[in-house]
Amino acid sequence: MWSQEMYWYQYHLPLPVVDSAKIPLTIRIPGPGASEKSVVDAVRNLMFRHEALRTLYPTDCSGVPFQLVLDRFEDPLPVRREGDGPEEVEAVFHALFDPPMDQSADLPLRLGFRMENQRVKTLVLLLNHISADGASLSVLRAELERDLGLSSRSADPRVAAERRQVKVQPSSLARQQESGMLDARNDRALRHCEDVLASAPAAQFPRFRSTAGAYPHAEAGNRYQRSSLRSSRLLLALRKTDRKSGSSVSSMLSTIFSVAVAALSGNPRVVFRTNFSNRFQELENSVGCFFQEALVSVNPLPDVTIGELMTETEHRTLVGARHAQYSYLRFRDLKARVEVQRGHPIRLGTIINCSSRFREALQGPGIPTHPAEVRPSSIKRLECLWRDEYTDLCLRSYPKDGEAILDLIGHRTVIGQDQIDRMLTGMERFLMAWADEPDLANTTVTEVVERFGLPVSHYGEGWVHIDHSWVNTSELERLIRTVEGSKLLRSASRNAPHVNMSSLPGSSASRAGRRKCELASWPRCVRKRTSSARMSSIGATGCWNPAPRCPPTSRPAQPPRPPSTATRTVGPPGRATGR
Repeated sequence: MWSQEMYWYQYHLPLPVVDSAKIPLTIRIPGPGASEKSVVDAVRNLMFRHEALRTLYPTDCSGVPFQLVLDRFEDPLPVRREGDGPEEVEAVFHALFDPPMDQSADLPLRLGFRMENQRVKTLVLLLNHISADGASLSVLRAELERDLGLSSRSADPRVAAERRQVKVQPSSLARQQESGMLDARNDRALRHCEDVLASAPAAQFPRFRSTAGAYPHAEAGNRYQRSSLRSSRLLLALRKTDRKSGSSVSSMLSTIFSVAVAALSGNPRVVFRTNFSNRFQELENSVGCFFQEALVSVNPLPDVTIGELMTETEHRTLVGARHAQYSYLRFRDLKARVEVQRGHPIRLGTIINCSSRFREALQGPGIPTHPAEVRPSSIKRLECLWRDEYTDLCLRSYPKDGEAILDLIGHRTVIGQDQIDRMLTGMERFLMAWADEPDLANTTVTEVVERFGLPVSHYGEGWVHIDHSWVNTSELERLIRTVEGSKLLRSASRNAPHVNMSSLPGSSASRAGRRKCELASWPRCVRKRTSSARMSSIGATGCWNPAPRCPPTSRPAQPPRPPSTATRTVGPPGRATGR
């Protein structure tokens, strides 16, 4: 299935730690708890109902992945921990999470219990993301709570009818995709992706550096920093805005996040990925990884008003959502072609996810309205265990317990912990002001950055903006002075005699203004091997408040080349899905 191809591809990259992406589901069992047998039986019934939970993803002798749905399988062996505190649940989670999960050999579900008096008090499931997406978790939770008698609906006769309904399994969608029925949709989506890639920054945050090996425990989660803001005031403000102007939470969050990204990156072109579950009516009660990422490109220029930017963001997000169903492997091929045409790799590391639960939360009664009920906002610094380094900056937002949650994760070479906290606070302040100040729509991007204290970075001398990207020409100059760079330029000059070697970086008269012209005129092979592959050494922002800053000198990691592969579905009727 198209949505699974990304997780298969990422799993087969030559990384120091080969592992699958995983997502947890935790269910607390009130009262005396449940017997271990009843919980194991409920999980086993869940796996029989949803083929994605018993699907393996091996690769055939030609390198083509396929789905293998198991009709017979052993119950997952539970990890147990005795105790009555949250640290026991955390210990169970780490015991399930830490061992790598083999897509071709391991069941995509792991099971753990927090026990008290030989009864299960907390159930923890860890799922391979290739078999379940975020929307699957609510389906799994509801079914487990019904089977364990935790839901008031468990005695409802309509529940039995719901259980008997034939759910759409991921394999049926995979067969549609392989049959060619959806080829036209796939082609339209890829054309949209090509348009976005053609003008995307080479790297939104060019100072990104891989930290693999830089820290003794890098594999354990030292690559990312994370803070989570909880605010009942923000949820109240979002409801007020929703009722007054009709602006959706996703539009408001995407708008202010694009401003924050532009300020932090110094680039007035922002491209972000956003997740859509693609949950059509027939898939609402299905378990699998059906979501795919949409590409959205917006332009938070310094003099653009917030109202104009929100209109643009809403439109481009809808366009991206309509084109969010495509073969990921074909997208990789397309991206490689665009990179060759532009002469440099393209890093798409900015992500925003906004929960669809906001719609229900803003209509419900759980939002505090009396000032005494409104709790002060709080920011908590949390752990992030991501082992890969595909992400630069990720904002996740959802409602919980009468509060709006803004969860921000940033790579440590892109943003500091204090900057994460400032960005969260600035976005919260903006969203609350938006609810009370209609004239805020006429405020420019520059004014919003300054008023709400969004973190701004700067470039120093030697940085130039070309092809929608910031380029560190000082780093290029250093590279060209190396033996490898000299050979490359000599080879390039033979093939392109029009290049003025006296004007290349290294000449005492060479400066940023002329470097920009030289970079544009260098042969494509030079740009590909230098400016493109090394372009990750670029800065943050200088659009609104430029100030010199010495750039780092470390070199970026080279991105791996994707294999050319395809997927197919085999085995009994059923299959699993991607992240």
